[in-house]
Amino acid sequence: MKNKFFNLLLTVLLLNYCTAPSYIPKSEKLDISPYGSYIVVSQHDGPTIRGELISIDNDYIIVLKDFKAPSDTVRSFSAIDLPMKSVSGFTLTYAQPVNYSWSIFVYSLVTITHGFFLLLSFPVNLIVTISVTAGGSLSYQYSNNTMTFEKLKMFARFPQGLPTGIDIKDLKR
Repeated sequence: MKNKFFNLLLTVLLLNYCTAPSYIPKSEKLDISPYGSYIVVSQHDGPTIRGELISIDNDYIIVLKDFKAPSDTVRSFSAIDLPMKSVSGFTLTYAQPVNYSWSIFVYSLVTITHGFFLLLSFPVNLIVTISVTAGGSLSYQYSNNTMTFEKLKMFARFPQGLPTGIDIKDLKR
């Protein structure tokens, strides 16, 4: 019984920490956000790059990478241009995920009122609330399995390409 409770508690805590960066807007404010979406880019031969999607053209993906050294309290940003040939995949988050983690605890607690049927309703309730919570944490995400690079441009800070006269080294958040 202790293991089941510990597993439930661990699941709730893990799902609670599935959040996007703070600059990603809530779903109600998607149309007024001045920033690009959060993207995780996997490369064939190189590190995984995480940051804000700045622009995409036929040859490069430009990402504003977030740096923070362990001993550093100040974040610094650096724009990086990745050749399209080196990209093996991506995951894009364009709005803050919906957080239903509170429902696991609340609805599991409510099953106490089911009396003898608790033996049946508790596991069913737990499975349903965990699956709904997991689905909510994955909402507002796309990957290379569900979206092409051409459509990915819509989620960049500069969807029509980097404007002339802007140097990627000067970009800031």
